[in-house]
Amino acid sequence: MVEVLVGTAESKRFECPYCERKSASPGGVRFHVKLAHPEKLDEFDSKHYAAMEELFIKHFPK
Repeated sequence: MVEVLVGTAESKRFECPYCERKSASPGGVRFHVKLAHPEKLDEFDSKHYAAMEELFIKHFPK
């Protein structure tokens, strides 16, 4: 599940699906998963990362 804490742009955070770690970007969550939950990286990429990226782009358009 992807969780985004809604608020100002500065307060939006993406949460790791395996613990309570939060990051300002999907890439930050992926980096955390790679280091803290390496056995879950493939699962994270296939189940969670794309949805996080979509939300990130929606809230922070170029």
